Amino acid sequence: MQELKKAQFTVSADIALNLAQCTEQLRSQSYDVVVAEYPSPSWNGSQGLQSLRQAVEETPLLFLTTSKGKESIAELTAHGAFDYVDGEHIAQLPMAVRRALNEKKLRTELEEAGKALKHSQSLYRALVDNPAYGVCRCDAQGKFVSVNQALVTMLGYATKEELLAANHPSDGVFDLGTGSALAERSAERMRINPIEIEWKRKNGTALKVRLSGRGIFDEHGDCVGHEIIAVDVTEERTLEQQLRNQASSDSLTGLANHRRLFDALHAEICRSKRTKREFSLVLLDLDGLKKINDRYGHLAGDRALCRLALILA
Repeated sequence: MQELKKAQFTVSADIALNLAQCTEQLRSQSYDVVVAEYPSPSWNGSQGLQSLRQAVEETPLLFLTTSKGKESIAELTAHGAFDYVDGEHIAQLPMAVRRALNEKKLRTELEEAGKALKHSQSLYRALVDNPAYGVCRCDAQGKFVSVNQALVTMLGYATKEELLAANHPSDGVFDLGTGSALAERSAERMRINPIEIEWKRKNGTALKVRLSGRGIFDEHGDCVGHEIIAVDVTEERTLEQQLRNQASSDSLTGLANHRRLFDALHAEICRSKRTKREFSLVLLDLDGLKKINDRYGHLAGDRALCRLALILA
């Protein structure tokens, strides 16, 4: 105790007279280091050493050895002793305690770093394996280097290997023009603002995807690739187009409604003023529609309107 205080340690210690008392104290509170006498009158031998090691668990265990215990140093180390100090050189105890505390701190930091790494890996796996969107890494030319299963499914392939093997400039899986656009954005900043492009599925059909991610740069600052998140927005864009069509089309005939007519007239008037050329407006009057409705019903009248719309279209 005196040697530790001389070395500027703040010491608070409990004394255990036997192994049972030591075990009980270790269960009730936490200690930074355990210093045990060896050999001890209350315990000895391999079984006692093993029991003591189990009691202290992860707490650094130091032994103060007497002349009788010097021959058992290898046995102490084999049973988990962190270090030992010759009782005849007690002045070395502070150094051994400091090493033990530093080792414990380092072990704690490593454990925390390991937990943080596992958490980061689990988040990455959750991101990569998320079936809602595709994740890929591309080289500077836009060729896939690695992909997740969601992207494989999105593009209609059976396996990752099949998609990676099929991805070359001539097959149109990845538009090389997109690679250039991403490179331009990456040159401005690390993050890639979301852009929408058209990809081709394996069967040749098109899909709209929204890409976002970041550029990958080498030690010279040159962009060597991209990490991309791809979201299939085909259904979303199709629905938007349907809504736009509904807003500007007649629901029965599919022809342009008055809103689109006004837009077209405005555009033609502006063009006529700009080019100094006249334009024509044709008006059609459908005679006899009321007679059809009155005699055959409104469904027949609707069919007549649709027939006319088909002819005009």
